[in-house]
Amino acid sequence: MNRLWLLLALMLISSAEGRTLVVDPSGVGDSKTIGGAIHLAGPGDEILVKPGSYQGGLEINRSLNITAEGLVTLDGPGRNVLAVTGRGCRISNISIRGSGLEPGMVLASAGNVISGCSFLDGAVGISIMGSNNSISGCQFSSALGIDIPVGTGDSVGNSTFQGDLGLRLKGVSGHVIEGCRFLSKSGVEMAGASGNLLLGNTFSGSMNGITLSGSAENNISMNRITEYSSGLDMSNSNNNTIYSNRLEGCQMGMTIRGAASNQLINNSCTGSSKVGIYLEGSSRNELRDNLLQRCESGLTLTSCDSNNLTSNQAIENTYGISLRGSGSNTLRYNTMDRNRYNLRIDTGESYDRTIKHQPYIQDIDTTNSADGKAVCYLIGKRNMVLSQGCGFVGLIGCDNVTVSGQTISNASAGVLLINSSRCRVEDSVLAQCEAGVYISGAKGCVIENSKAYACQTGFHELQSAEDQFLGCSARNCTKEGYRFDDSVGPTISLCSAVGCQDGLILRNSKLSKVKGCEASENSGSGVQLSGSHKCLLQGCKVLSNDRGIALSGSNGCTISYNNASLNNRDGIALEQLSAAEVLGNTAAGNAQGAFLQSCRAVVLKDNMFKSNNRYGLRMSSSLGCNITDNRFIRNSIAGANLIDCSGNYIYHNSFVDNGYQNAVDNGDNYWDAGPVIGGNYWSDTKAAGNPGNMQRKVQASGVDRYVFQDPDGWRR
Repeated sequence: MNRLWLLLALMLISSAEGRTLVVDPSGVGDSKTIGGAIHLAGPGDEILVKPGSYQGGLEINRSLNITAEGLVTLDGPGRNVLAVTGRGCRISNISIRGSGLEPGMVLASAGNVISGCSFLDGAVGISIMGSNNSISGCQFSSALGIDIPVGTGDSVGNSTFQGDLGLRLKGVSGHVIEGCRFLSKSGVEMAGASGNLLLGNTFSGSMNGITLSGSAENNISMNRITEYSSGLDMSNSNNNTIYSNRLEGCQMGMTIRGAASNQLINNSCTGSSKVGIYLEGSSRNELRDNLLQRCESGLTLTSCDSNNLTSNQAIENTYGISLRGSGSNTLRYNTMDRNRYNLRIDTGESYDRTIKHQPYIQDIDTTNSADGKAVCYLIGKRNMVLSQGCGFVGLIGCDNVTVSGQTISNASAGVLLINSSRCRVEDSVLAQCEAGVYISGAKGCVIENSKAYACQTGFHELQSAEDQFLGCSARNCTKEGYRFDDSVGPTISLCSAVGCQDGLILRNSKLSKVKGCEASENSGSGVQLSGSHKCLLQGCKVLSNDRGIALSGSNGCTISYNNASLNNRDGIALEQLSAAEVLGNTAAGNAQGAFLQSCRAVVLKDNMFKSNNRYGLRMSSSLGCNITDNRFIRNSIAGANLIDCSGNYIYHNSFVDNGYQNAVDNGDNYWDAGPVIGGNYWSDTKAAGNPGNMQRKVQASGVDRYVFQDPDGWRR
């Protein structure tokens, strides 16, 4: 009796543990097909599949354990290869080859374990429609590896993804992606997803590593992301934690747009060809203990406000930390070292003046450093002197503040003056900055005895009034030595610009005064004015530039007693302007001494045009000008050449030994002012009297009716 009960018990235990069914296409096992074995199996049974290629389109509607022994491929052309609707299934070591738009495998139930499987071809490898499923040690080479549109609590671990997109989470929460390798063009895409964990994965591809849109409270930690166009791209996503990730060689390391209250902590972004960490239109984010190294731009905020930047390191980037069109951000203990430009604070390229925050209003204290020196950022200060050694100086809305004795290099602006009045920068050296001194919205400020070396622009003023630049020098600047835009009444006195691209540029800056300055050996213009009316340029040396003094669209200016010589093109050039006075200047050894194009009512008086390689004076399409008391001496082609000009008066000038002809005129101009005042002196014409009554034909169409016998005979 006891033996019978024992036998029954053993039978019951064997039944509870389940059977093992063998699938062998040779017919040796329990079934030749996997589908046949599933039909025979009961809940809890194991199906062992021998090597071979099997037909898919199968459904598992009860708890089964299916394991491949050797190479097993399951195909299902044009439809799902395998649909799992039963709970608690275990499927391992099978290659599932999909095709068409349907997923290779659909997990429509919960608690399933998929391990060691390969998902080949097709639009989607696995679509997970249930919850608490586990995918581990699998290989994916479908266009989309795993799609999770519903459910919660699924985990994907130690799997490898190739194809277009590795994994997509849409509108789901509570999933864990850990220890996976993403070699797909894009890695993980999260849309409307929350509370998910991406931990310890590696990403290497060409498009986006991790993408979040409209997603919140996710944790992305300790991942390594390399070579993507964008390593991590997050938009309209809040309260996410981005911790201890390593991004290398991406074009954009981390891009955060329209996002709030995220934490970016202890991440490293190195070798980004554009930006390490980039925030746009984002607020209340915490960026702490991040490393930005060898990027084009380390950490950049654009149109952002109320973010906290703490203890970040920006090292060996082109731009270290940039705040562009951003305001009300707090910076503490950030370190910027060996960057081409350590700190950049500006309005950005497309600042929207309707946004609520004001650029330049930042909370930046001296715990921040640039190349070992404190960042000195003053807002609303009055009546003080700043003489400590700073790595960056900002004066924002200040009055009567003096910045003295600074030596600053490698800043976007060495000294930044914004909306300030009566401030001074004196005895300072600015080197290798985008702008040595940058001034905007200022009034009555003085920049004195300061030097800018190897900057892009030495001194740059914008929309300011009545500032003075006294005794300053700009050398070897890759753009302008001095640049003034939309300003009123600046004075530039005893300053120099040597070896720059352009020496001194004024655009739309009226009533400017440039006195006693030097602009030499610049590869472009020595002095250039455009749209700058009623300016004075006096007593300057403008030597050995490509072009000397050039004015366009600048009416009512006076150019007097300057030396504009040895320039490759024009010594003095005036284009499309009226009512200018060019008085007492010397233009020698240029290609052309003076060039007038489309000008009206210009006075050229008492100038020396000598030994120029082409013309002393060349005029085109100009009228109503008065050219008197000038000396045209030994210019190679002609002393004066007038093309298509009319109504100009040319008299009391000396034309001496000029090349092929002393003058040429094909228009209707006046080469004398009547018998009393007379005409000009011509070295190739012997006349009697000062003036005489001898006529001299000017080649082409002009006539001087009252030639002088002596040079400067009208002065006697």
